[in-house]
Amino acid sequence: MVPKRLSYPCLGDVPALFINVINARSKRKQLFQMLVDTGASHTSIPASFASSFGHDNTAPDVATTEVNGIGGKSLAYIHTLRVELIDPQAKTWAKLVSPWRSPKLPVLFIDKMDTQIGLLGRDILQRWSGIAFLPGSDAKGQGGTRSWTITIEL
Repeated sequence: MVPKRLSYPCLGDVPALFINVINARSKRKQLFQMLVDTGASHTSIPASFASSFGHDNTAPDVATTEVNGIGGKSLAYIHTLRVELIDPQAKTWAKLVSPWRSPKLPVLFIDKMDTQIGLLGRDILQRWSGIAFLPGSDAKGQGGTRSWTITIEL
């Protein structure tokens, strides 16, 4: 089988892409922007978005853990999700085409994560054959920004 290669243009110099986040129980999908973070051990989403994905951080059966990151120590709620890539070359937006879906996995919803996007960590990235960040040809010179492309090989 020939590996499938997907290329996602980034918005400026931020290596982020849109994925579907899927509630493991209800199977409901929600489009969400994720930063591809090779330095993050675990896929993480701000805790404030849990209800958007059908989860309740205050439910008595929700496991928690403490995480350490750039903002210091924080409480994280552990919810089970799936994520799926969206094919950037699909010809229709009426139905998004998914070339890859993760198995069910624990995702951290972090209290002190004060962003509007999540982090796609190595727990997901290691499931692909390869990932590369390729600079665009639009260098702006000293102090300017440049576009990037994320290339994922499945």
